[in-house]
Amino acid sequence: MINLYEAPTSWIVGGLLLLFGAYAAVRGVARMARALRAGLALDLVRGIRVVIVAFIAGVFALGVLTAETGFLVMGALILAEELYETSTLSLLLRAGGR
Repeated sequence: MINLYEAPTSWIVGGLLLLFGAYAAVRGVARMARALRAGLALDLVRGIRVVIVAFIAGVFALGVLTAETGFLVMGALILAEELYETSTLSLLLRAGGR
C-alpha cells in the first residue's frame, strides 16, 4: 500500500483531521439546534456549513489514511463548492443591506 506520508505521520494527520471533524460536527449540530429553537435562519445556515466542514475533514482524513487521492480530490471539490456558496451568500446579503 502506498501512503501519502510515512506511517506515523499519516496516522497523526488523519487522527487530527478526525478530531477536528468530530469537534466541528458537535458544534454545528448544537448551532443548528439552537437556531431551530430560536427561529434564526442565518444561524441555521452557519450550522449547516460547519457540519459540511466536518464532513470535508472526514473525507480528507479518509484520503490521508487510505492513501487514495480520489478522496482528497472529492474533499477539495466539496470545499471549493462550499467556499463559492459562502461568498455568493455573503455578497447577496451585503447587496440586500444597501
